[in-house]
Amino acid sequence: MMSTEDNKATVRRWIEEGGNQGNVAVFDELSAPNWVYHDPNFPDAHTLADYKRSITEARSAFPDFHTTIEDLIAEGDKVVMRSTWRGTNRQTGHRDDNHHRPLCRREGSRSLERGG
Repeated sequence: MMSTEDNKATVRRWIEEGGNQGNVAVFDELSAPNWVYHDPNFPDAHTLADYKRSITEARSAFPDFHTTIEDLIAEGDKVVMRSTWRGTNRQTGHRDDNHHRPLCRREGSRSLERGG
């Protein structure tokens, strides 16, 4: 089992490399083969492939897309993140700020699921 600090570092890497830098390949490295996504805001995204596609689409629609991690709290195999993502809509020019509090469950060095 990874330490809570290791789990938090992995979540930071997920956000920084995968979300903020757009390197969706990092999700493959950090996720278990049976990874599942639960988020009522994205009802069509359940698998890792779905999630990677949604991140790519978000970064296309919001070219300055950036997630700021406000807090990470870890216990056992779970990490809760309080974050804000911001971006300017390419079509409308409207700036969006969204607050998230997803729960990430881990097994060893791999992510098993993420919920919105």
